[in-house]
Amino acid sequence: MKLILQYLFSIIGLAVEFIVMIYMLKKVQPSGIRIRSASIKQKIRYWAIAFSVMIITVLLKLTLTSSNNYIGILVVAPISGMFMGILISSCLFNKNSYS
Repeated sequence: MKLILQYLFSIIGLAVEFIVMIYMLKKVQPSGIRIRSASIKQKIRYWAIAFSVMIITVLLKLTLTSSNNYIGILVVAPISGMFMGILISSCLFNKNSYS
């Protein structure tokens, strides 16, 4: 029963996030600002940083955890690590573009 509730709340949470995201995207007006294109080298650096952070996150989680739920760790840690990698990579590239 506990497991079913956990899955149910996860699905409800994802549905709420999806609805909020769609609502917010519909409210945004397109701007006339031209988006700069990135070179292949910049794209490779961006994704290399993101994947490196993901791998480091997974390795740290596997090394430092006391849990034996390795399947759960190998599913959740890469997702969290990838989001963290995208965030860090975006911050680094955004900082460099305004310098």
